[in-house]
Amino acid sequence: MANLQTKRGCHYKCTFCAYPVIEGRGMRTRDPCGAAAEVETLLEEYGLDQFFIVDSVFNAPRGYAEAVCAALRRLGRRIRWSCFVTPGNLSAELLDLMMTAGCQSIDFGTDAGSNRTLRAFRKSFNVDDIHAASALCRERGLPFCHSLVFGGEDETWETVAETIATMDACRPTAVTAMCGVRVYPETPFAQALIGRGEVPGVEALYEPYFYFSPAVRDGLTETVAAAARARGNWFLPGSKVNDEDRLFANLRGRGLKGDLWRYLARLRLGRALGPAGA
Repeated sequence: MANLQTKRGCHYKCTFCAYPVIEGRGMRTRDPCGAAAEVETLLEEYGLDQFFIVDSVFNAPRGYAEAVCAALRRLGRRIRWSCFVTPGNLSAELLDLMMTAGCQSIDFGTDAGSNRTLRAFRKSFNVDDIHAASALCRERGLPFCHSLVFGGEDETWETVAETIATMDACRPTAVTAMCGVRVYPETPFAQALIGRGEVPGVEALYEPYFYFSPAVRDGLTETVAAAARARGNWFLPGSKVNDEDRLFANLRGRGLKGDLWRYLARLRLGRALGPAGA
């Protein structure tokens, strides 16, 4: 699976995200035809037909994703790709264009399913947007994953429960959940924590530093792990809950490519049916 970047930078203002620090706050786009030519070269010369578009957010700025899809459309039957998407700027028309151009799955940078937590993260969308974007994917049979970060500012046990309930209602193919917000230097969240004296200085952030809301600090990891075990399609990176490492190694051994979480529904059905249905 190859990486493809069609633009750099991010104009969103999520408090903890390092993309604007690393790539800049303005989006600089490539010529869509040039990106498509790169894909065609990798396909023709190296046999690579699976791609992940590593842009911070594929469906921004408005109109650009449509241009990329138009450029990729003629290769759409020969390639498959995935990307990061924001739930707040996804239309049915764009999703149809993406699928025609070879999109096989999307990963929503959702982070939370509670409006209170989303506001604290300064996300550009709300819970209604999450439901709407999820429904578009379900209607088209497009596998989708929601990535979550529990424990941010203003997180409470009520907002944790709201996020879990939102995921249950959205019925994603998979959920990737992390506990604690990794604080990166120069992000708005890092500056706020340093300004409040909660972090002694920027040097403390060069080692992995994670923030947990005081309201849920004790017991958050156990609560999220229990939610993951009860669902089966949730993954907690770095833990053995639902043992994604072993599962994904098994899938790779079968020669499967791309975002392996796409196969979870099929695996769950096979387990329910037993060996004859696998």
